[in-house]
Amino acid sequence: IISFGHSVTSSTAQSFPLTTGAIVSPFWADMDTRPTLADGKNTVMYETLSSGSPALDEIDDLIRSSNGGRYSSYTSTRGFLVTWYYVGYYYKHYDRLNTFQAALVTDGSFSFIAFRYPNGGINWYTSDSSGYPQAGFNAGDGVLYYSLPGSFSPQITNLMSQSNIGTPGIWLFRVDQSFIDDGSVSRTPSTSRTESPSVSPSPTPSPSETSSPSPSITPSSSVTPSASPAPWLFPHNPSNALKMPPNDDGATNGISFNFPFFGVSQNTLFVANN
Repeated sequence: IISFGHSVTSSTAQSFPLTTGAIVSPFWADMDTRPTLADGKNTVMYETLSSGSPALDEIDDLIRSSNGGRYSSYTSTRGFLVTWYYVGYYYKHYDRLNTFQAALVTDGSFSFIAFRYPNGGINWYTSDSSGYPQAGFNAGDGVLYYSLPGSFSPQITNLMSQSNIGTPGIWLFRVDQSFIDDGSVSRTPSTSRTESPSVSPSPTPSPSETSSPSPSITPSSSVTPSASPAPWLFPHNPSNALKMPPNDDGATNGISFNFPFFGVSQNTLFVANN
């Protein structure tokens, strides 16, 4: 979870809309990063992005090439990237590991959220103590929100193969306005306070975006660890990325980051491992 103005450490996903504050939730579920795994796995890492960073450039390319060319000259001035890297689930399970990302980017006026779910990256969706995940974002006014398809169901795994911009596993939204722009090129953005996602058919992934088929999703401590997802991620700068300490329901301290979000200039964000 990325939250604004306050930390959110609940391990149990709550259905949007909420009045408890602004939240960006790529996969609100009961993570548990306490087991130490090899190769930096079971880690949540985050990084503030500046102009010229490879991740920011890649996200800007997505923005300019989608949305029917509406933002063809857009360039972000700053961003914030969080990666849940091969994370396990409560209680200290790591037989199934999930990898996904959330990025916030802005030029100070226009703001976008990008979610990335690598092919093969979602291998569990429930824990020993909580149910299905919530994916999307919530303005905090109790009305305006966006819930991605499959939230609170086993179909949450379809986020890897679906998209609202035609690229499997990538979901892109403009979020600075008082309405939701979901990236659809076939309609004018609606002023409706609640919207259903517009899902594009997924083209066949390129060889670099494919991985071995994922095993059964049902968590079990007795099965063989799942195959690694393909290295299909927005890149971190190793010298700038920070890692959260191993924890169950923890969050960072407040991080200064100005981000226009549904008509409100948010200035402080928090990253939670859930």
